[in-house]
Amino acid sequence: MLCSEIAMKNLVLVLMLALAGCYAEFDWREIRPVDAGFTVSLPGRPTYEGRALSGERAGLTMHLWSAKVGNTVFAAGYVDSPVADAQLVDGLRDALVKNIGGRILEEREVRSGNAIGRETIADGTAGDTPMALRLRLYAAGARVYQVVALGRKDTVPAAEMENFFDSFRLARP
Repeated sequence: MLCSEIAMKNLVLVLMLALAGCYAEFDWREIRPVDAGFTVSLPGRPTYEGRALSGERAGLTMHLWSAKVGNTVFAAGYVDSPVADAQLVDGLRDALVKNIGGRILEEREVRSGNAIGRETIADGTAGDTPMALRLRLYAAGARVYQVVALGRKDTVPAAEMENFFDSFRLARP
C-alpha cells in the first residue's frame, strides 16, 4: 500500500508540474505607453508598430503594442482621428473581421472607466487554420482605442484571455 501511495503522489506531482509548464509562456507585463492614454498587461515583451490605415481611413495611423504567445497575438493601441465616431469604430472592426474572412458571432457593450465601447467576438480562417478574434473598441474624444486577441481557436485558456482584456484601463484625463 505504501508503494502505491508514493507512486500516486509522484504521479500527481508530475501532472502538476506538466500543467504548470503548459502556459509558462505567459509573462504578464503592464505597459503604459507614453501619450497613449491607457495601461494594459501584455503576456510577453511588447513590440510597437505604427500602421498606416487604408481605404476610407487613409492618412490615419494605428499605434499598436503587441505580444505573441504561441499562436495568439495580444495587442492594444489607438488611432487619432478628426472624428472618432461609430463609423470609424465599425470600419476598424470590419477590417479586422475581414482579415480572417470572418463572421461576427456576438457583440455587446463594454466600459472602461467612463468610456463606452463595443466587444466583438468573431471567427474565420487564415489559410486552413480556424481563427478566433476577440476585439474591444472604445471611442473617447478624437481617439479610438483597440484591444484585440487573435489566434487559433481554443488555444488560449479563458482565464488568460480575461486577464488581458480586464487589464486594459484608460488613463484619467
